[in-house]
Amino acid sequence: MIWSLLQKAVSAPTRRRPGSRDDGDRLFCSQPFSRFEILGGGGQRGDVFFCCQSWLPKSIGNMKEQPVEQVWNSRAARDIRRSVLDGSFRYCKADVCPYLQRIDGPVQRVKDVEDDRLREIIRNDITVLPFGPSDIICCFDQSCNLSCPSCRNHIIMETAHAGAIFDIQQRLENEALAEARLLYITGSGMNLNYFELVRIN
Repeated sequence: MIWSLLQKAVSAPTRRRPGSRDDGDRLFCSQPFSRFEILGGGGQRGDVFFCCQSWLPKSIGNMKEQPVEQVWNSRAARDIRRSVLDGSFRYCKADVCPYLQRIDGPVQRVKDVEDDRLREIIRNDITVLPFGPSDIICCFDQSCNLSCPSCRNHIIMETAHAGAIFDIQQRLENEALAEARLLYITGSGMNLNYFELVRIN
């Protein structure tokens, strides 16, 4: 189903980048084509990023305000994907991103990309994706049932934000999890919605 949608998308006419190089030495990062990280504290709850905010600080939308599909293919998301496809990486902080520094993890040279779906995306300059995120990182609940001396001396429970947390979770369950291959729940102890997320899986 997903693959047929992608084939339909690539059959539409595409506009090649002016002066683009088709050599395989250009760098490519798969994060904007797979990753969906929803944040909680430390910013606007529900803000979504493709990568670590320190490396790519531009949000692609907010889960409290928009459906998953609108965030996933928002103008900001398309702009970031375009910057990867044209090789400029203009939204990334290349001087601090370890993947761009070392060319490893999600970053590789175009000639080394083996995933068929990613190769089609590169070949056809696709920025609006007909499939959802495969890697979902849930950082929208900062609750932690641990009080480790190396971090803090108290337990954090975000009960005051329980409504917003469960709304985001419900939207993820209804709109994103069917296509996900990885669901990462924040590693900061046992969060408020832990048992509900376990039930989903």
